[in-house]
Amino acid sequence: MACLHAFNRLRIETGDLLCMAGGDQDDMQGQFWRVLGTLLPVPIDHIVIYLGPDARHIEAGPKGVGLFEMAGSSWFAKPLAKQSGR
Repeated sequence: MACLHAFNRLRIETGDLLCMAGGDQDDMQGQFWRVLGTLLPVPIDHIVIYLGPDARHIEAGPKGVGLFEMAGSSWFAKPLAKQSGR
C-alpha cells in the first residue's frame, strides 16, 4: 500500500526519489556531492527515498544508511544530517 505525503506543496508517495540540492555551502561533504552532481543534467547533491507512512524517509550517505522523519510541510534537512547518515 502506497503512503502519501506533501512537502512544499509537492505530493509524494512511497518509493518516490527526492533529488536534493543545497545544503551547507561550507561543508566539505556537501561540496563533494555538489561536484559529483555536475555530471548530471540538473544540480543534485544527494537522493532521498520516501518510504512512509507520514514523513519517513531513507537516505544513504558516507556514514551509512539512515532512516529519518521530516515532520511538517516544509523540507529542512540540515538538523537531521546525523540521523540520516550524512
